[in-house]
Amino acid sequence: MIKSKYKYTSTKKKTKSIDTTYNYFKDYRNYDHKKFLTEEKHRIKEAADYKNPIVRNFAVQQATEEPFASIGKYQSSDDIKNIVHAFAVFKAINHNWKYVHDPNGFDYNSKASETIKNRANGKFTGDCDDHAIVMAASVVAVGAKARIVLSYDTRTHKRHAYPELWLGSRNNVETVYYLIGELFPQYNYEREFYYNIDENGDYWLNLDYTKNYPGGYFLQDSVDYVINLP
Repeated sequence: MIKSKYKYTSTKKKTKSIDTTYNYFKDYRNYDHKKFLTEEKHRIKEAADYKNPIVRNFAVQQATEEPFASIGKYQSSDDIKNIVHAFAVFKAINHNWKYVHDPNGFDYNSKASETIKNRANGKFTGDCDDHAIVMAASVVAVGAKARIVLSYDTRTHKRHAYPELWLGSRNNVETVYYLIGELFPQYNYEREFYYNIDENGDYWLNLDYTKNYPGGYFLQDSVDYVINLP
């Protein structure tokens, strides 16, 4: 389970964001919501069909785009190379995402391949879980590691799903910090990104649609479930 949330601002400064993380599994009053999230976990994992040729072909195509292909080529670490390719996927989806609600009273989880196949004029459509599914599945399809976080805000009763990209150890964070600045010029105006640290000490970068570069702020702080891919 995620322990805390952070924003990264420089090599010497790391400031902790407001921690409103709430584990509702410890609260018996939320039993029905626990059941919902357990079922949602299985639906989302099934929808993240990263082995589907449609998903794989789309993701590979993005990884060959410049400047991601050239910068990725010269990375000595396979982990960093995969992260660069994941950033190419992020740009393709994030910069072309149109939010569309599910039907009233019905939670529809679009498969990643379905979201890619149904693009209109290059635009992807769907709600937060559709975005998390296609982003995470496409990232995994090019060799990187991803997971999907399911969140429930007990104050507003709003549900949210968002994808995260595995960065690995603290040593990789500094490299990623500069790579984002190189690949996403608009990032240079803010120079901070948000991530989580899991119980093993691994870093996970937020890939939600809150900013047009990887590592935007967390839309919702509470964390209930983590779905690892594969």
